[in-house]
Amino acid sequence: MADDQPHHEAVPSAGGSAAPLRRRVLGALTLTAAATGASLVLPGAAVAATRAEVRRVTILEAVTWTYDRRTKTTKVTKARRRKIKAKFVGAKVYRRDAKGRWRRIPYRWDRRKRALVYSHALDLALNPKRAAKPKPPPAKVDPRAPSTGPVAASARAVTPYVGTSMAWHLARRATYGPSPALLAKLGTSRASMTAWLDAQLAPSRIPDELCGSVLRRLSPYLSRPIYDLKYAIDTKVKIDDKVVTANDVQLDVARAHLARALWSERQLLTVMEDFWGNHFNVPLPQDASALHRADYANVIRARALGRFTDLLRAVEMHPAMLSSLGNRFSDQGHPNENQARELLELHTVGVEAGYGETGVVNSARILTGLSVDAADETYDYRPGWHWTGKVKVLGFTDANASRSGGEAVALRYFDYLAKHPATAKRLARKLVTHFVSDDPPASLVDRLAGVYLHTGTAIAPVLRTLFTSAEFAASAGAKLHRPFEQLAAGVRVLSLLPDNPDPNASDPVRRAGVQSLVDLYARAASAGHAPFGWRPPDGYPDVAAHWLTTGATLTAWNNKRDLCSLSTPGTLTCVGRDGKVTAANAQLGTKNNVLLALDMLLPATLPASNGQVVSAVGRRLFGMTLSDREITAVCTLLGVKPTDTPDAKPNPSTRDLNKLVTVLMDSPYGLAR
Repeated sequence: MADDQPHHEAVPSAGGSAAPLRRRVLGALTLTAAATGASLVLPGAAVAATRAEVRRVTILEAVTWTYDRRTKTTKVTKARRRKIKAKFVGAKVYRRDAKGRWRRIPYRWDRRKRALVYSHALDLALNPKRAAKPKPPPAKVDPRAPSTGPVAASARAVTPYVGTSMAWHLARRATYGPSPALLAKLGTSRASMTAWLDAQLAPSRIPDELCGSVLRRLSPYLSRPIYDLKYAIDTKVKIDDKVVTANDVQLDVARAHLARALWSERQLLTVMEDFWGNHFNVPLPQDASALHRADYANVIRARALGRFTDLLRAVEMHPAMLSSLGNRFSDQGHPNENQARELLELHTVGVEAGYGETGVVNSARILTGLSVDAADETYDYRPGWHWTGKVKVLGFTDANASRSGGEAVALRYFDYLAKHPATAKRLARKLVTHFVSDDPPASLVDRLAGVYLHTGTAIAPVLRTLFTSAEFAASAGAKLHRPFEQLAAGVRVLSLLPDNPDPNASDPVRRAGVQSLVDLYARAASAGHAPFGWRPPDGYPDVAAHWLTTGATLTAWNNKRDLCSLSTPGTLTCVGRDGKVTAANAQLGTKNNVLLALDMLLPATLPASNGQVVSAVGRRLFGMTLSDREITAVCTLLGVKPTDTPDAKPNPSTRDLNKLVTVLMDSPYGLAR
């Protein structure tokens, strides 16, 4: 190969004998994860060129640079190395834009570096209105102040399997997954995305009728006070001829969260309910907290975007937490260290703060007397059980001189821990790990911790700073779906709606129209990720490495296959572009009441070739264009030629559409969160 030609690598032919469905597609779309599961990366072999002038090459994307106007030379001081597909016409270089069109870019081939390098002189020639001088550095701001700026205009992907659309990136992280309706609300402008984020941070003003109707049908007891629920269970009150048990109510708590994840308009609130539910983990089902778990979820939901100080107080004094960790029985003679230890280690400062065993003992003494009234199972402070005497935990000290004042000591202690810098750092790191990367950038962690302390532990300003940060914008593709998130994202992207009540059904679940929630909860549980089902007190792991197992992958494949065919998830409804079940779908009945709504997955005019059908469905599911090689591989799996019209059978636009969607959702394109 001559030095003045772009470097590319050859790959074997995509032909060969037929193989099992997923093995063939994953052979074409290989996913490799870093040890921490932090990102998706390209396979070792580059994509073969489809035309003589198109090559797979390395580009050194300029991040920072200086420009000498006299000599017209560009010195790049920081660049990102990436592989791209580029078209060369003489010395001109072209790259596909977001709409798939070839656009000339201000890069030239460097023979020595064997890569495309940035030329600001060429950039000015191509864009004469652009100022020649670099932008001045931003004005210095208080690093503790929350962001007041807008969402970034576009994202930057760390993997080729996600695009650069900020709307898609924001939808993948701040919600349980993009849906056509959500993407329409987000729009494409910074103003519309920022307005959506602002609304999500004040969710009480967002109408939520669809989800509300499902929750009312699911269980009328989820919003009842603890004592009311206890009475109903103790007296064996029947609902739809079925005696309600504490276990039933617990499962309905998890199913209610699933309903919110799938259909609530208050998506960021629901994501944060899950985040805090795992941070303050009280697993369900669990006998000790069975009566309290519904109210516990309501308490977290009401404070999920408020002040952490208020959330911490409410959680630590809630009967569910006091019962789950045994503090309801903690008295001056036998201080129980379980909740006292988790309060320090998991809920606030972390072991790195150095409180030691003495700190744990004193923490347990402070919490003595925080208990539960056995008569109605509500919170009760018992002064006679409180340990008195001086206590010291880290920088918190109190004379703790009276039993009657013990509750006030505990409240001051919670406030101290909530406002501790170690708590700020720990919460910031967990938030960045969840929303940005398994390897959280220290710069963003420090900034969020500063905002948290500066705003008096307010959660919403921290989230706003996170979602408007450069680190968030640069993290597209750096997180993977966990099993429950995969399931929820699949329902949302396919626009599947709840099943309707059937007043004539003998089964009370189908009569209420919540069979799909029962089935989908069982699928999440089979994948090891039922909502709030993690047994240890630390909550579900939030990094990809934990979930990249053979068993979890196989279960996820099966769940998506059945979801795409609607063979088991209750009677979910698939609607068309007009919001109604299409005639073709209605003819299939309730077992397979879907061809995945052709008019929701394809343009109004059917594409002219099978390859274009695959491409259109890929754009609909992932918001980006699949490569020619990937389109060919998928068509090969379906036994069709990319260039044939979709009228022949089998074809990906009718009978095999479910299979096509399953294949694409199982590919690396469907794994990124």
